Amino acid sequence: MKVLVTGATGFVGAHSAVALRRAGHSIRALVRDVDKARRVAAAVGFDDDLELARGDITDAPSVDRALSGCDAVLHAAASVNLERRRAAEVLTVNAIGTRNVLRGAAEQGLARIVHVSSTSALDASHGRPLGVDSPVAAGSGYAGSKAAAEQEARHLQAEGAPVHITYPAGVVGPAAGESLGETSTAMARFIAAGVLPTPGAALSLVDVRDLADIHRRLLDSGEGPARVMCGGTLLTMRDLGARLRALTGRRFPVLPVPPTALRLAGRMADRAASMVRVELPVSDEAMTLITTWPGTDDNAPAELGVRYRSIEDTLATALRAWLDAGLITPRQAGHLAPGAVSR
Repeated sequence: MKVLVTGATGFVGAHSAVALRRAGHSIRALVRDVDKARRVAAAVGFDDDLELARGDITDAPSVDRALSGCDAVLHAAASVNLERRRAAEVLTVNAIGTRNVLRGAAEQGLARIVHVSSTSALDASHGRPLGVDSPVAAGSGYAGSKAAAEQEARHLQAEGAPVHITYPAGVVGPAAGESLGETSTAMARFIAAGVLPTPGAALSLVDVRDLADIHRRLLDSGEGPARVMCGGTLLTMRDLGARLRALTGRRFPVLPVPPTALRLAGRMADRAASMVRVELPVSDEAMTLITTWPGTDDNAPAELGVRYRSIEDTLATALRAWLDAGLITPRQAGHLAPGAVSR
């Protein structure tokens, strides 16, 4: 089967493309930067027969050309940015791009369409774990853009199109060349600092290799659930600190900061960023998300037969990738650094 993959130079798309190729599928990648695509393909061990189609998901004609002759599509391209000043750009890429890819695939009669959504597209305000029937979120920024894309995917499902939707939370794991994903970049800052925020925060992590396997299973069979929750392992900051301490030998204390203070810091950072072009490690959206996170009710293991890797394996692999990428130092990696002696 020939599969078009969007976002193949990104973290999730690259690993998913490799999983599909290993399963025997032929891959065409829609890319903006051919040179980057070749670098990423070489880094993840992709065969030389990767077909590249130059284009952009926001350009409908280039999307239609890339879809032509394909049997299926995996739409993994997205703009992931929580800065408020980038909201309009993110909305264009995620909402319009998704409409172009999914509707184009449905109109051309592709047999299998997989859309990589996000738990950010769903409404977590009720405080219960997110599931496949959770309502779509209302709002702006990155979450609003993913919600708009989610509405497009659900409309197509209601019209009978063969659309499957996956909902990963924080995705980490081995690098895809120069691509590590936004969650890795954010987490590496905390690893470098050696402290974790408020005990009133939590996050869910899924290994990018497990997510790639989910996409492979959906495209292999053409069956499976219409919506797949794959948030992964829920970790409080104390849980995360304990696991990081066991892996690195460092302490990782959890700061006694009230969640409300973090959300206030995020709002202040947004105001500062709107006046001065500076990238700050916090934002209102990010701090609200992490301090109100309810976890997920995953159906991927039961309905697709996926077995998640242990969180220790995922974190160890991610830490080594962050070390290799220069996001953390050997001292910050502790026992996981080459030549380190565990005690």
